[in-house]
Amino acid sequence: MTLIRTVTLELLRHGPPHNQLLSPLTRYLGLCGDYGAATVCVPYEHREFLSRLKMLRYQNPAFQAARRYNDDNLATEAVSEQGQLIEQTAESMAQILKSIPGLVSELNEGAHVGNLLTHLNLVLSPAELALLPFELSKVPEGCKGGRGNWLALQTHSPVCITRQVRGISDLPQKWAQTPRILFAFAATSDMDALVQAHTTALTQAIRPWMSHFESDNQQAFEKEIDKHLTLLPNASIKGIEAICAEQDYTHVHLLAHGARDKNRPGDRYGINLCRRKGSPGRGAFDTVSGEQLALALGSMRAPCPGNSTRKVLGHPLVVSIASCDSGYHGSVIYDGAAFAHQLHQSGIPFVVASQFPLSFAGSVVMVRELYQKLMCGVDPRMALHALRAKLYARHDPGVHDWAALIAYAALPDDLSSQLVELCYLRARQAIGASMSHVDAGIDAISGGNLNLTDKENDLSDLMTHVDLATRRLPNAPDFLSEAMGLRGTVDKRKAEAYFRLGKVKNEGFGKYHKKCLDLLNSARLHYFDATRDTLMASNKLSRKKRELHWPLTQYLGLSLVIEGQFDQQQWQAAFFSTELELESTSSKTQVWAGWSRMELYLLQGAVTASDAKRKKYQKQALEIATNLSRDAHRYKFPTYSSRRQLQRYVSWWGDKLFLENHPGKIKLARAKQLAEQLIDVIPDVDSV
Repeated sequence: MTLIRTVTLELLRHGPPHNQLLSPLTRYLGLCGDYGAATVCVPYEHREFLSRLKMLRYQNPAFQAARRYNDDNLATEAVSEQGQLIEQTAESMAQILKSIPGLVSELNEGAHVGNLLTHLNLVLSPAELALLPFELSKVPEGCKGGRGNWLALQTHSPVCITRQVRGISDLPQKWAQTPRILFAFAATSDMDALVQAHTTALTQAIRPWMSHFESDNQQAFEKEIDKHLTLLPNASIKGIEAICAEQDYTHVHLLAHGARDKNRPGDRYGINLCRRKGSPGRGAFDTVSGEQLALALGSMRAPCPGNSTRKVLGHPLVVSIASCDSGYHGSVIYDGAAFAHQLHQSGIPFVVASQFPLSFAGSVVMVRELYQKLMCGVDPRMALHALRAKLYARHDPGVHDWAALIAYAALPDDLSSQLVELCYLRARQAIGASMSHVDAGIDAISGGNLNLTDKENDLSDLMTHVDLATRRLPNAPDFLSEAMGLRGTVDKRKAEAYFRLGKVKNEGFGKYHKKCLDLLNSARLHYFDATRDTLMASNKLSRKKRELHWPLTQYLGLSLVIEGQFDQQQWQAAFFSTELELESTSSKTQVWAGWSRMELYLLQGAVTASDAKRKKYQKQALEIATNLSRDAHRYKFPTYSSRRQLQRYVSWWGDKLFLENHPGKIKLARAKQLAEQLIDVIPDVDSV
């Protein structure tokens, strides 16, 4: 597991943040950690540095001539000239950072710690300093990482560089929630291929969480996509505001042309959004500022009248912008010139943009690599660091996308714990989605009229996807017992799939039946490990995320299914756990405890020889199922999960093939009979 250590560097000067030009005569204060303030100067006059920026933005005469005449020699000359400029600028950035002794010491402090990423957080209050491309700095002299290497790319002591606007570090943020992406684009005719490439990249990023749909059913495909990703073509500021008023979006990706805002004072940059709905044409765009977009994305809105469950929407967590100059500051005479800076200042916690134009291919890599990791719950700083390395590895001559990448970040102190919870949530959702494909594959095989060999190979591939999703489960102490139990559930569901496949092939006790039994034994061990971890004391300050009754009840059920018996003392422990949880102040906790108690009564009724006692347990189980079913549509997943478990007692563990030569066939037959009665009173609801 990679750890992240944050080093904050703040650069200050007297006066307002705007209306100041770069000059070697200006003295700045550099503050880092507990070290004393250091005096910092920049080596550039403002006009000189703006000339450098033009070349970094591919506006030097050699590049323009090479494009105009399609001349390879001129292109080579332009690439060489630009490479020299990047080297010189990188050395200048390193010299600035070197002048702050506290920073050098802080960066070196974690240099010998394995699996550590240093997050260099730049708080640049003066607007003119935000023009400087610190992201392409070389390693400052005295720092670990190798003299002459790029600070943000060297692997000896990995560093992720982000920026932050002063004063927005205490934003309320909830990262542990199911991601939902809005892709808004205002494309001209020359951007059709780019829109398609970005759409494909985002679709690939959400693919692991897409449940089964018929491959030839376009409507079903679009419906499944829409659960995770919304496309907004011909995006206007009003269109974005309207769609964000109706739906929460955790992530927003924006694709549009950048442009100077002629309607606002100063050399400010914005993005061109459509002026009205419909196909954009000449003059049909408005240049929108970062403040305007931030208001459209998440100005706080009151709950809908008459709907007490309607959430008050806020800003998304992440906004990525694929637009040239989205991170470029333009003039520093006026306050808040950079589009990405404005978004962040308006309350967006994490903004990814570019300070130089991104190439077509680079923008696609940005979307694909960034969102594939963010959707899994990877720390955004780790995702950013990996993305920068991926862009550099492409090494297209004359393109420096890796240096163009810029991010503004203000992240909560408890981000790591939130992301562990998100990783667990996303792994569980990916497992559910991949198992839906397995179940659909078995249904297709059961339907007949198919090439069975091909379908078996397809099923093997689908099982591999289930295993990949399971590997995403976190090993953090808080979620260890929960993850162990979920691994048991995965093995149980895989065992069910192999049993069904064996029945279709009419193989009797063949290889698939053996796989089924092996997986059931594996599932039981996972449930036992989850039970033991829940009960054992931890040497870490962690909070268990799963109650005892769930894994122990599943362990007892599989003991009956595999051996025909279970331990009565363990049954008492599970029952006592449900008794405690039924006194919880959380109604959801009470519901889960109730369903576990229902299954415990079913198990006891199956092993009890006395007819009178069996009827007593049957009555108690039916009472619980009837009471809980009244709130079935309020607690859909617990109801769905419990009904599915009961169905296993009927159609799987009560099946003639499974019961043949089973040591507990009489007990399982009793369990099947009671499960059928319970299913009759429990409504069939969706899982969500």
